[in-house]
Amino acid sequence: MARPRHHPLAQKAIEAVVIGAAGSFPPAPRVTILSLTHRPRGVVLRPRAPRFHPPMMPPQVACASSRRWLLCLLAVLAVVAAVYAPTVDDYFGGDDFMVLGPVRAMGPWELIWKAFLFRDGIPYWRPLVSPLYAAEVHLFWLRPWPYHVVVIGLHLVNVALLAAVARALTGRRWLALAAALIFGIHPAKTTTVPMVSSTVELFAMVWYLLAVLCCVRYVRGGAGATLPVDRERSADASTGSVATSTDGLGEARWYWLGLGAFVLGLLSKESVATAAVAVSALFFFLGFVPERRAGVGRALTRLALRALPFWLLVLPYAALTYRTERADDPTGIVEAMYFVGPHIARNLWWFLARLAVPADVANGPTVSDGGHVGAALLMVLGLLALARGSNATRFLVVWTLVALTPLALWRPEYLVGRFTYMATAPYAILLALAGAWAAARLAGLLPARLPRRAPALGLLVVATVLAAPLTIAQNRERTREGQTYRVLVQYLRRSYPDLPEGSEVVLENGVWRGPFHAVFLNSVADTLYGPGQVRIVNVEKVEQAQQSLAQRRHRPRAVELRYEEGTLAPEGDGKSSD
Repeated sequence: MARPRHHPLAQKAIEAVVIGAAGSFPPAPRVTILSLTHRPRGVVLRPRAPRFHPPMMPPQVACASSRRWLLCLLAVLAVVAAVYAPTVDDYFGGDDFMVLGPVRAMGPWELIWKAFLFRDGIPYWRPLVSPLYAAEVHLFWLRPWPYHVVVIGLHLVNVALLAAVARALTGRRWLALAAALIFGIHPAKTTTVPMVSSTVELFAMVWYLLAVLCCVRYVRGGAGATLPVDRERSADASTGSVATSTDGLGEARWYWLGLGAFVLGLLSKESVATAAVAVSALFFFLGFVPERRAGVGRALTRLALRALPFWLLVLPYAALTYRTERADDPTGIVEAMYFVGPHIARNLWWFLARLAVPADVANGPTVSDGGHVGAALLMVLGLLALARGSNATRFLVVWTLVALTPLALWRPEYLVGRFTYMATAPYAILLALAGAWAAARLAGLLPARLPRRAPALGLLVVATVLAAPLTIAQNRERTREGQTYRVLVQYLRRSYPDLPEGSEVVLENGVWRGPFHAVFLNSVADTLYGPGQVRIVNVEKVEQAQQSLAQRRHRPRAVELRYEEGTLAPEGDGKSSD
């Protein structure tokens, strides 16, 4: 005897009975437990994966939650500002004068239009930074504190942007605040913020983070995809990523805003070109990997179309800047400082050691024993994250490595901690994710009466207490360097406000040693007396100074100064000798 056929209405009735037997449920979240399929031979129960629909918060609750998050973000910015506040009184460092001199030599409008036409005499094409430098130099001149206020302000903007990136990427608001705080005070990037010449790097980082933020929101399906408070609870257990709908995937406005920010970043600094690689990795891990289940060919096509505009911009830009930097480099620094070679792997290892163990102000290529252990640990954890981590975690690992690559081209002996600034941003999110994982494990061991977020808050406080003093202490290295240039500049401005063209200032036993300071001293002379008018040299011993003076008697004027115990004094009668 044939089984009776069930009408679709019967299927709905049976489903209603099943749900009603389980009790009354609130209207949200709505979870489909069973699905009945109408077939000739009877009713078949087919399990279906639950579909999560996070409940909509009342407007009052959502507004209060947003206010709390913004207040916490302001508190994070206040902590970061307090850590860098002592650097406001620092004087200019040596490389800062490489900016002050050329900018001062031209009028503000002249500098701006010459920067776009490659005629500003600066070996880097960064035309978008020229208006900022022109305004600073012609408004503030040799008063350093306004420059530092601008640099710290740019760093705070980057901290806020990283919080937005972490929130859009993970959907976890408090984790985003932790990542922003870690990025703001992490000691690996020591001396980046105290340097006035780092304005270009911090300014470019604004556009870099904006490009990544817009692309993350584009892939996630818009700004609203990860903003609700409870969205983090709907994470996919299999991937660890936020469960967002792909119905709105590809909101064009976020894509074009990200592409526009990328263009502005290219006009600010060359290293922003690596954002093309980072964004391509973002489209791969958060776009292609989830979409390939619907068809690999279509997913590959969408990946190529998303990444192609970035590469069409970056490839001709890279060729143009490479040619410009080699052809317009009066100091020869570009040609001598960085190049492609086997040293890149060694430099990347040093960067990993610096990120893992930023215990002191170390310069390359020396790595301590603790640094080797830390770099090896980061390498192992990074490989594990690529193999077993979520798509978002894989993207962050690749982004960190990509951000380190352009600065790995430098000669190993000239590596400094500030080269890790761009990579510290994704690395901070990874640290925050690791801290959240550890806090979740600790929460299971603590008494139930303690607040749920107590372990995470405790870990964050410990990290802040450890990192903030290290950053403050290491920034003092820049303070000491600035003090030596303060002594030199103030003495020359007071005792020798004008020197004849072709004069030379010889510093005996000064602290300005090494190839960098040899260039910096001439930049000081260009700043005070005009480009190419006066030379400043440093010699370490009196005998060398006397020999140097004897060889330079043909010059119109030779000023000899002796550096002792942090002060400058004239040698002999202190007068210029013919």
